[in-house]
Amino acid sequence: MIQIIERNGRITVSGHANYKPTGEDIVCAAISALPQTLAASVEELTGTGIKCDLRRGNAVIEYEDLTEDAQLLVESFFIGAEGIAEAYPQCVRIVRKDRPGVEVVKSNGR
Repeated sequence: MIQIIERNGRITVSGHANYKPTGEDIVCAAISALPQTLAASVEELTGTGIKCDLRRGNAVIEYEDLTEDAQLLVESFFIGAEGIAEAYPQCVRIVRKDRPGVEVVKSNGR
């Protein structure tokens, strides 16, 4: 299962969907594109500096003091990820701990 965790200015995307064999897994491909697009979009469209470590099976994006436009791009990332999680709930789990004491988990209850 792919886990997407947002906590304290950090988004971590890790794991594998195991929907299909490596090289044929559309869920992994779809999720993998999202952090790459987020990182490039934040830097190119907003000029906001972020730290990225984008590796196969594990992506980490760290940020502080996002501009309103950059925060909008982060929310867009999660809209895309949530759409994939809804379509493939057995493959993707999203945890957002963006406010102290609040945890949002999306994976259609699985």
